[in-house]
Amino acid sequence: MSNNDGLFIGRGAKRLYMGHLRPFLLKHQARMDQILEFVYREMSKFVSAHGAELQFAKTLLMKALEFANGLVRDVIRPVQRQADGVIEGPQDSESDKED
Repeated sequence: MSNNDGLFIGRGAKRLYMGHLRPFLLKHQARMDQILEFVYREMSKFVSAHGAELQFAKTLLMKALEFANGLVRDVIRPVQRQADGVIEGPQDSESDKED
């Protein structure tokens, strides 16, 4: 299958990679390695210096997500609750019904 431009449909990503992205990455590989090493070092320093704060933020985020999950769950599948102050009489059990 081909379109009017002669390009094969389904091979566009490969053409973009081989024709543009791959040559760019090969040309700038050394500089990109330097940038990534720098970012990695700085992130490691940041995590080491702020580990306790990051753990606190993670815990806070997890509790917020649990709360939000509970809210959404109640909206999707509401739980039937008895009204406050409602008093019900004794329930008939199966053995009482047989008598």
